[in-house]
Amino acid sequence: MASLDNTNYELLDDTGTKRYPPITYFFELTGLKDGTEIRIHKTSDGTAVVGVEDMTGGTGTDMSAGVTVTGSTNDNTFTYTYDYTADIDIYVVILNLQYQIMKISGQTITESNSSIPISQIIDRNYSNPI
Repeated sequence: MASLDNTNYELLDDTGTKRYPPITYFFELTGLKDGTEIRIHKTSDGTAVVGVEDMTGGTGTDMSAGVTVTGSTNDNTFTYTYDYTADIDIYVVILNLQYQIMKISGQTITESNSSIPISQIIDRNYSNPI
């Protein structure tokens, strides 16, 4: 029977133990400029959770499992889709050579969807050596 709450579905493992299907959520950053790199780390020990090397025109390179990039020129969306098992306190680092580095602290991957709009600020001190 269809349900919005996955706990209404029961599965039995090979030992006869009841299991419930995972519930999938997303953590999203929107409005990102072309050439942006994203890294999400656990607050507890700095371990990398996921990331993307570069996003431009709605596509990403070297993306971690669970990460998708969508959007268009200078309006990229980074989405991390995960099966919730427990809350994880995180911080997000947003890097782009032409914009100020951003660190967003105090975030938690939880049992809910979240979306954060990002407004990157031009780095006036950036000088392209080429």
